[in-house]
Amino acid sequence: GESRPVAAGQKHDKWCSAIGAPPLALYEIGSGKGELITYLARQGFLCKATEVTRERGEKHLKASVPNLVWGVSDGVHLERFESAASYDVVISDQVLEHFHPDDIAAHLRGVHQILKPGGRYIFSTPHRFSGPHDVSRVFKCDTPCGMHLKEYTYREFMAALRQAGFQRAYYAFIPARSAAGKRFWGGLYLRVLLTVEALLSFVPTHKMRRLCAKLLRKLGLFSNGISLAAEKA
Repeated sequence: GESRPVAAGQKHDKWCSAIGAPPLALYEIGSGKGELITYLARQGFLCKATEVTRERGEKHLKASVPNLVWGVSDGVHLERFESAASYDVVISDQVLEHFHPDDIAAHLRGVHQILKPGGRYIFSTPHRFSGPHDVSRVFKCDTPCGMHLKEYTYREFMAALRQAGFQRAYYAFIPARSAAGKRFWGGLYLRVLLTVEALLSFVPTHKMRRLCAKLLRKLGLFSNGISLAAEKA
């Protein structure tokens, strides 16, 4: 009976570390069953969970959770659902790969708009070079053909974040205590990942690239997922 909260804590602690100390106003895009946002609310963060319909989200909670409210959002045009400069941190976990690629720019602009000055967008999404990460992999496809509409690279997201107005971005899940440490070491590790990614782009076939990515991951030089914290000025 006690093992489930412990397991949840182990799974979600990295998000607490990346976000910082509560209380902060958090907004999650694509909350699903609400496991991550519920955990964060119980740590003292002031949380809003969202899904495209109430039926996809709030119904999964068996009881009300302090510090947590549910809302509806299309996940893209966030400024239509929330007031400007309302949140310290916006998060999404394994969501962006499900959006139409044409909606990513509008999504990032919406996130930027609802963040307070100095606020951060922290997100994780699968990396293209180690994918596909949906059912397509079972059928030995080189590109996602199932529920993932597109999987991305760090370079693509860095360009998109700059275009949306974010001031800086760095690798999100760095085990540093201070915000300055997270920015410094996260920025340094991101430069390593971008360099490795650039080298992998020269590998001629996706199968070989995926194999190289797997080997580099064992050395800590690559990851199956993109994990970024992007800051608003």
